[in-house]
Amino acid sequence: MLQVKKCMLEPPIQTIHIELTNRCNAKCPQCTRTIIGIENFIDLPLEYIQTAVDSKYTDLKNLVYCGNYGDPLMSPYFMDIVESIRIPTEVHTNGSIRSESDWRKLGSLEHLTVRFHIDGDEENNKIYRVGTVYEKILRNAFEFIGAGGKAIWVFIPFKHNIDSMNNLTKLAKNMGFQDFEIRDSYRVGGGIEPVEMKPVVKRDKCKLEESEVYISTEGRVYPCCWTGSEDYKEVYRPESFDARIESFIDGIEYDRTCFRKCGR
Repeated sequence: MLQVKKCMLEPPIQTIHIELTNRCNAKCPQCTRTIIGIENFIDLPLEYIQTAVDSKYTDLKNLVYCGNYGDPLMSPYFMDIVESIRIPTEVHTNGSIRSESDWRKLGSLEHLTVRFHIDGDEENNKIYRVGTVYEKILRNAFEFIGAGGKAIWVFIPFKHNIDSMNNLTKLAKNMGFQDFEIRDSYRVGGGIEPVEMKPVVKRDKCKLEESEVYISTEGRVYPCCWTGSEDYKEVYRPESFDARIESFIDGIEYDRTCFRKCGR
């Protein structure tokens, strides 16, 4: 039997991870949206984000636009959001979205860092990032970096792409990426098999204890994106953001996801 523990949030919140949309242009194998599909598209508008940013419980140092289902650049509100809220911001994307002019505009935003998730070269990136266009990804990254943008190349090693990693590391450096980051994946099947590059490190602290929370595209507020894929009690809209945060201050019990993902 798992020992029940509690995690408590001590405001102010310094980082919010936000899923701006459940739309995505890719069909990555084993992604939840690929397996079960998405019936209704949802996009969080600027005012929802601003409510959380302006909360009495926040003193934000960072915003992270990521997600369990969607790519943030697919949001119709994306450009307005990143141009309006000038807090240091990190964006996770497959990069095969939007026009070159949009990417040049994004590159001019000093508060922005973009993590391009590119898992191979022209031949093998599409095996996992199904539906993306490699040439478009590199062209967008080139425009972004050329306009002054801070970019990081994120790479998941699989058996089908591991031989290309050294060349991609060199390409990333030549293009002006600030770093080449390797991330492990638990996803298998659909013709993919991950390669474990390093042992999984269990977290010492819950995200809440590090003053971070996650908002899903439905407007629910969770301790992190891992618990964001669970049915986590009620639906909380950002206008109820403070009430949800108050429940975290009182403390929450770790659930099965916490033990599985973070060894809590």
